[in-house]
Amino acid sequence: MQLSRFVGAICFGFLTVSTAYGLDAQGTWAGKVTCKHFDGDKGKSVYENFILKITQTGTTIYADLDGGDYRYFGTAIPSIKDAEVGEIGITLCQTGDSDAEVARLALKNDRLKGESIYRWSGSNENCTWKFVRISTADPLVGPCP
Repeated sequence: MQLSRFVGAICFGFLTVSTAYGLDAQGTWAGKVTCKHFDGDKGKSVYENFILKITQTGTTIYADLDGGDYRYFGTAIPSIKDAEVGEIGITLCQTGDSDAEVARLALKNDRLKGESIYRWSGSNENCTWKFVRISTADPLVGPCP
């Protein structure tokens, strides 16, 4: 009887954990993306007041940037030294012959920052992402369409 309660408590604990080994990227993030681009001439674009929404189940990440204009999927990887910090790697859902983006973002203390490389017809871009978490509630971002 005691063993079954112990096993039940352990199983319940595993079922209620939705984040990757303590690394928790889930929530809503506010910030900006700054891109340097080349489209025959060098340029720079700054996109302020972006909202990034992330749903995380285990190590799986689904993200929505700018209200559905950019959807991503990826993986959360916790640090070996501190499971509450780590990185997420995400890829643009619509990656194909004309568009592609891959981002590597570090997560620490409710701050998410990193870089992406974005290619679309006629331009190559290197972008810097800087976001601060404004909510930990699950925004319910689903898999790529």
